Formats: sequence, C-alpha cells, structure tokens
Amino acid sequence: MTAIIVVLLAAILPAKNFGGGFTADHELKAAAKSFNRTAKEVLQPAYPRLAEAIVDELSLQDRSGTGVDIGGGPGDLVLELSSLTPCFFWLDVDLNPFFAEYLFRGALDQGCSERVSFIQADVHKLPFRSDFADVVVSRGSLQQWKDWELAFSEILRILKPGGKAYIGRGFSANLPIETARDVRGRQGGGPRYDPEAFAGRLRGIMNDLDIKDYELKRPKSQQDEVNYGVWIVFRKAD
Repeated sequence: MTAIIVVLLAAILPAKNFGGGFTADHELKAAAKSFNRTAKEVLQPAYPRLAEAIVDELSLQDRSGTGVDIGGGPGDLVLELSSLTPCFFWLDVDLNPFFAEYLFRGALDQGCSERVSFIQADVHKLPFRSDFADVVVSRGSLQQWKDWELAFSEILRILKPGGKAYIGRGFSANLPIETARDVRGRQGGGPRYDPEAFAGRLRGIMNDLDIKDYELKRPKSQQDEVNYGVWIVFRKAD
C-alpha cells in the first residue's frame, strides 16, 4: 500500500524548479527515461558488486533497519541492496519523481515492493526526522550537489547515532577490471575529473563537520587507465 501511494503522489506532483529553471513534467519524464536506459544498458554491472561491497563493509547481512539512497534514480542500487538485506527497508530519494515508476516496476519483478519506497526530495533539505536512518548511501550524485557541506550535514543529521554512510562515485574495488573497462568504454571513457582533488574536497568536508570516524577509499584497478572513483565511508558518533 505504501508503494502504491508514493507512486500516485509522484504521478500528480507539479513541475518543479530544479536548479533555477522551471522544469516541465515532460522534461523530467524524458530525463528519467534516459538515465534508466543508461543504468540498465551501461552501468548495470556495477550495481551488484557495489551492493555487495556496501553490505560487507557495513556488516548489514543479518541486520534490520532503514536505509536511504540519495540520488538513487531508477533504484538499481536500492534493488540490489534489498536483495542482500531482507530485513532492511530501503528508500530511494531523488529530485525527479518520475524515477518512481522504474523503482516499483523493478521491485514488483523482484518481489520486494513491500521493502522499498520512493521519496522526491533534495539532499540539501531531507524530509526525515533527525536520527532516522541506519544507513545512507549514494552513488554518482554528490558531484551534482550544490552545497557539499549542507548536503553532508543533512546526511549526518538523519543518521542514527552509530549509523554509517557510504557515498561516492565510480566503482567498488570488487568490480573485475574487465567489467570496469567495458563500462568505461560504454561511457566513452568515463567522466573526466581529478580523483585526488575530489578526495581532498571530501577530506575537507569531514574536517569541517568534525567527523572523526571516516575512511576515504580510492579503489585502484590493476591498470591505471580505468578510474574506479572516490568513496567516503563515515560513522555518526554515538
């Protein structure tokens, strides 16, 4: 029932002001359709391995709780996480409400529609109470956040004491090099950015927010031509 209500709400939401411009529903629908195609045809091999890495790193296998995926789009990572954490409830949070259709279609196919939901929201102002989530994850959205300090402070706020976040861009270290190379090839070589500068910016945010318990991850391939990205894993103090 929750899933159906959220889908209906997403379907009737008016056009939103996204980044200073008024974005019409047909543009949002087109954007959701386009990225869903990219997720399924280009990025799909990365999601199962990333979900495995998150579950292993955060020891979620036998736990129950609530997880939030920021900028989860059509929900590919949420669905993979849901399959590995049968006692978790996962929320896909994204600015574009038309991703909800893809999430719930996948959830029905996978048989986990009672354990996932979709919320239209902005990372800079998350609609959750403080100390809400056990886990917050995000792949490939933080480079689009306008104010990193505000976004990370919101993530920190909604995490329960002792809760953890796993946020970044790229691939997890357990993705085979051949698969990573193939995905990057489909992306035309992948995004162009300086990983070290990106990592330095994340360190700065951790220091600014006085987050002491964190680990910066720079997965490296066997061949340097494949950029595996940058990840930050941190824990909210008890």
